[in-house]
Amino acid sequence: ALKAEAAAITLQRLRQIIEGGLVDDAGGRRRFHFEAADGRISFLNVSEIIGLQLERGKVAIVQQPEDAELHVLVTRDAAIKVTEVEPQLLRFLVRN
Repeated sequence: ALKAEAAAITLQRLRQIIEGGLVDDAGGRRRFHFEAADGRISFLNVSEIIGLQLERGKVAIVQQPEDAELHVLVTRDAAIKVTEVEPQLLRFLVRN
């Protein structure tokens, strides 16, 4: 019971971090490729501005904790906080 409770708290914390750091991008023509959790190469359609921010480490890509197929854009700070809780959810971040 304690393990389930701890897992629920961790999941709630991750959701709060990700929701608080979401980067809004309506998408664009640029395909930004990254490695998914299963090793496949996946991509998000992003705008040029977001693509540049990804390249510069200002924006990151994280996997949603409850869905390995769902990836979102978050701020660098949110991505770092996610890695402190669940490092394998980080899919792309330029460290500089």
